[in-house]
Amino acid sequence: MTSTPTLSMVLVTYNSAHLLAPLQASFDADPAGRQYEYIAVDNASDDAPQHAMSHAQWVHLPTNLGCGSACNRGAALARGACVVFCNPDILVTPLWAERLLGHLGAHPEVACIAPKTRYPGESFPLAAGIADRDTLPGAALMMRRADWVCFGGFDEQIFLYWEDTDLCWRAQRAGMRTVVARDAEIFHQRNGSGGGAHKWLHLYIQTESTRI
Repeated sequence: MTSTPTLSMVLVTYNSAHLLAPLQASFDADPAGRQYEYIAVDNASDDAPQHAMSHAQWVHLPTNLGCGSACNRGAALARGACVVFCNPDILVTPLWAERLLGHLGAHPEVACIAPKTRYPGESFPLAAGIADRDTLPGAALMMRRADWVCFGGFDEQIFLYWEDTDLCWRAQRAGMRTVVARDAEIFHQRNGSGGGAHKWLHLYIQTESTRI
């Protein structure tokens, strides 16, 4: 891709290769998806995930840095005016990202925006507009790249979980809004970002003395 993309999709995977083919199929079904660039960051997986998303630009980390740190590595390569951080255990719907981009264009005071997230067994209607939320799930979180740089990205002291909440709080302290797009949705099956394991549940904060 030589022209500047509309949007940079940053995906972090850790032993989640089995989830990437369905995710790629949902990306391919989006008629606007060809305008985007895809950056995938492998957090030292054992399952050769690059074969499931061969068209993405891959970053292979020598060790598992955690979700936020890996997102920061991917975002550093992004060329789009906006960037969205995606979990491997989601499925997107057609034009979901275009709707988020439209809301960001219409609301310069919004720093972070996410689609409505449908978990297994959930059912709800979509509606027009946006709604303020104190926190947003990081499974498909979009920002302008300029705002991302201004806020300094994800806090790398946080290994996994709550890095998205921390970013939302920092945006709000800067006087900006964090919102959900009521007219866009994704499907999130959960438990794929950590390789399907629960061993990370207690590893919220890493320090220099306890770095993983």
